[in-house]
Amino acid sequence: MQRELAKGLFFLENISRHKALFLLLLRSDDFITSDELADKLSVTSRTIKSDIKSISRNLEETAAGIRIDAKRSKGVRVVFESEALKNATKEYFKIYQVNNIGTDFEKRVTYIVRRLLSARQPVRVEKLQEELYVNTSNYIQQEIQAVRVILRKYNLSLQMISKYGFCVQGDYFNKLLCIVKMYHYFSDTEVQEFDVAPFFQMFIPKFGTREQIKTIVCQCLSATRIVFSDIALEKFMIFYILLCNKQITESHKSRTIQMMDFDYRITDEYGLVLSIDKKMKESFPGYESGNQVFIEFMTYMAVMNTDLYRFKDCTEEKYGSLIPLSREICGLVISEFESVFKVQMISDTVKKDLVKVMIPISMKIKLGISDDLDLFFYNQQSNKPIITGFIDMVSSVLKEFFQYEVSVRERNLILNVLYEFINGIELSHKKLKIALIAINGRLSTQQLKFCMRKGYASFIEKIDTKVLYELERQNDWDYDYYFCPAYGKNMDIPYKPVYFFEEGITEEEYERKLDMIFVSAYNYDGLLPSLHYIQIEDIYKIQAFPIEKFLNRSAVYMDTLIGKNHTIALYVCFDSNEESIDVFYFDNEGMDTNGITQYVCMNLNVHGNSQKFKMILDFISKLADKPERLSQYCREQETSISRFFQRF
Repeated sequence: MQRELAKGLFFLENISRHKALFLLLLRSDDFITSDELADKLSVTSRTIKSDIKSISRNLEETAAGIRIDAKRSKGVRVVFESEALKNATKEYFKIYQVNNIGTDFEKRVTYIVRRLLSARQPVRVEKLQEELYVNTSNYIQQEIQAVRVILRKYNLSLQMISKYGFCVQGDYFNKLLCIVKMYHYFSDTEVQEFDVAPFFQMFIPKFGTREQIKTIVCQCLSATRIVFSDIALEKFMIFYILLCNKQITESHKSRTIQMMDFDYRITDEYGLVLSIDKKMKESFPGYESGNQVFIEFMTYMAVMNTDLYRFKDCTEEKYGSLIPLSREICGLVISEFESVFKVQMISDTVKKDLVKVMIPISMKIKLGISDDLDLFFYNQQSNKPIITGFIDMVSSVLKEFFQYEVSVRERNLILNVLYEFINGIELSHKKLKIALIAINGRLSTQQLKFCMRKGYASFIEKIDTKVLYELERQNDWDYDYYFCPAYGKNMDIPYKPVYFFEEGITEEEYERKLDMIFVSAYNYDGLLPSLHYIQIEDIYKIQAFPIEKFLNRSAVYMDTLIGKNHTIALYVCFDSNEESIDVFYFDNEGMDTNGITQYVCMNLNVHGNSQKFKMILDFISKLADKPERLSQYCREQETSISRFFQRF
């Protein structure tokens, strides 16, 4: 589809203003008036109307399925004949996509996978079209391609058998894992629009109820040192029910499993599966003990979902060859981290926790699959864009080295472990001398003094309560901060910096304000360069801003987009000879054809300074958390990073 889009939308490349106008419409789901568009592109409303007519005419001629919809008093918008075409167009222009789980396209893909995995015979494409209620002229090519992507994670393939139809080929165990994945066992967003009865029948317990099985599993778990998360427990149970309903034999073991240099019988999980199997036989007449293949498959599932929070359980005696592989992956992640950020990771705790995360991944690498827990509702946006970007990079390395695709949940686990190290970096700060100005009596300052001593004692050298005339008579005062009741705003108080506080506010409100103030005790301005602002010429509202001209050609940058609509382009180099932080911005808060309102280029020389490394991450997190504030600081030309923190 991308090739067809490139051909159909090529006319936009001829006139940069037309491309800018089309992208503005593409980024909005609502109508936009011609006046609003004219203001953004610094042209007249008449010009916009003329451009819209021209774009609309070209779309009709070259881009099937895309048109301009215009309504009086509302404005104009871009309309697509399908959600898939809309998403493909946004992908073509590199516009941020939100997670679209639950769309008609995703539902059709899910249906096809479920249908094929539960079918005993190949399924003709005409049959799928009929069941999906789609026009026979729609070959569902995009859906079939998406199905192939899902199957590929399980080392499965979709084969077309001439005159018969589609079927899934691959190892039996991998098919079972994919079946469980497509059950969507723990999602609060999945809506069943289509029904694949044979698929769901595979998950109806033949022995007891799901609650009875859960009781047995939990009883057996409680008698071991093994722990499952609630979500992992759900997946384990679903797999157990599925396997109980299947008649599996030694022939179902793939060559991959037979050749694995891993003895599943040494694990505690093996003992757990045996105890569950025994308890099931005692509880349900007619239940036959699982054969060795059943026990082996269930042990793999248990290892892949165990919550390994005790490091002393992570030994070669219990997990054999998984441990060396886990350490190898862990070493790769740490090596990449130190190489990119120029800091040394010396925390043994972090290294141990990374190994824990990698043991289930190692199991899946050995099995040749990429499988993880269903968390469709996971929030993939983050106010930690640099570390998130690093994890994306490491995930690509793991895919290259081990052919393993790291899931969103696993990436979040790795991020949390890395932040154990980052949060463990203690920023040095100076001790502050503080004067509380008691213009309304000393008792009015007691609550503020209590909050300071309770939560910020490590920041404070001394706190003195003074009235104004005492400060006037005290010639040798050298206070860093002055705090005063809000009424002091009406008085001429000559002491700086002075902060005003409302009396009688809650402790939480005190803490929130004090957090912003005491951040200046950290040496942000001493370790990080000042902010430097450069205004972007208006010509770049109708063409892409050439940020590459302002980057150091010999430097390596991490680049990412931040903000709700990805409107800030961030470039960070941690190994620069000359340090600077340049902010490129439009004077009237415009944007270029890529939808960028500001470009932030950070040239830093961390060189093993973990304090500087953490400070720059803190600064970037603030930008990502409230990106709209950057426009305000551009207008004010605020250069101090410490004051930047205080204003948040």
